[in-house]
Amino acid sequence: MLSRVGTKDILIITQKGINFFDTSPYYGITKSETVLGKALKGIPREKYILSTKVGRYGPKEFDFSAERVTKSVHEVRNLLLFATVSMLYFCLILFCCGSPSSVLVC
Repeated sequence: MLSRVGTKDILIITQKGINFFDTSPYYGITKSETVLGKALKGIPREKYILSTKVGRYGPKEFDFSAERVTKSVHEVRNLLLFATVSMLYFCLILFCCGSPSSVLVC
């Protein structure tokens, strides 16, 4: 039921001109990406901006390692059914890990 309501709501707001969507694996433990991916499936990718987050996977579960960030991006792309996201945020990195340069080295 929630998926159907979420999908319907997303379609309505895109028709009204809203084109920015933000999600995270932490929102509903991947439910957000799954519903959003299904709802946006028929809308051309260039018609909206999509952001997501990496690093937070539970109330006290944080992982900003290069390996986990890379895995998270692949997971999100699969859940959203898209090859690209417009923006990628590191969620709450300063609250748990110190400076960003000490966390992720590519």
